Order: sequence, then structure tokens, then C-alpha cells
Amino acid sequence: MKKILLGLAVASLMAGVAQASTQVITSSSNELLQDPQFTEFRSNKGKSDFWRKEADNKNGKGDVGSSKDTAFDDEGSVRIRFRNATDDFSATPGVSQEVAGLKPNTDYTLSFYYNDKKGDNSPSQLLAGVLGANGKTLKEKSIHVKDLSDSLKVQ
Repeated sequence: MKKILLGLAVASLMAGVAQASTQVITSSSNELLQDPQFTEFRSNKGKSDFWRKEADNKNGKGDVGSSKDTAFDDEGSVRIRFRNATDDFSATPGVSQEVAGLKPNTDYTLSFYYNDKKGDNSPSQLLAGVLGANGKTLKEKSIHVKDLSDSLKVQ
């Protein structure tokens, strides 16, 4: 199964964050993520000062670009795909962003809109997660679109 990395947030200040916490902070993405709805990414034709693209289309490792599709008001999303049948489907193309200002011992929630036009029969999965400042995975989850069949749909 092909995996695509879509929502990887790299945390620069995650050292010391506890696994269990009773404190919950509600914060809008505008306070932590830069260009959280990919509108600047779209305006700049897939170039960004904030989002780092993890792809190498020329060597068959996937393609990352901008799209006008959106679940919100302004145009902007990231399109992640393999373009050729001969591509290396073990690659995990996607986007990442270093996030500063996270507080120790605090729970955070990463949420996003995910659309896979191939539907339940798609060979792709989404891999979303968080890396610590040391580059090690703190949390990740693979998601297939069929697992979201009872999720809210954008019309």
C-alpha cells in the first residue's frame, strides 16, 4: 500500500512533553502553524517559507504541489501524489513544518481535511505525525480514507 505523508508537524520544543496530561489548551492553528490552510502555499504555486516539501518527483519519489481544493473559504491545499506507475511507492512524499511555542506537559490536537478521490479502493494511506526536536517520532498514525466513512463530509 502506498503511504503519503500529509500532516507531519515537526515540533522544535517538544523535549520534556509528558505522555499523559490533564491540562488541555485550546488554541487556533494561526497561533502555532504558519499558513495553516495552505493559502500562501497556493498563491506561491507550491512554494513556501513555512512548509517544507518532502518529495522528489524527478527520481520517482512522489510529487507535492498546491491545489485550489479547500474545506474552508480561501483557495489552498496541498496535493500529494505519485505521477507514474514506475514510481517508488515505498517513498512517503508530503509536507512538514517546524512548530515553535509548544508548552511542556500540554496536549495538542492536529486536525486537517483529507480527500482521496480514489475512495475506499485507494492504494494510498495518509501518515500524520509529530517528530521531536531530535528527529524521533513522538506520535504517528496511518489513515486510509475508508476509515473515515463516518466523518463529516464537505459538500
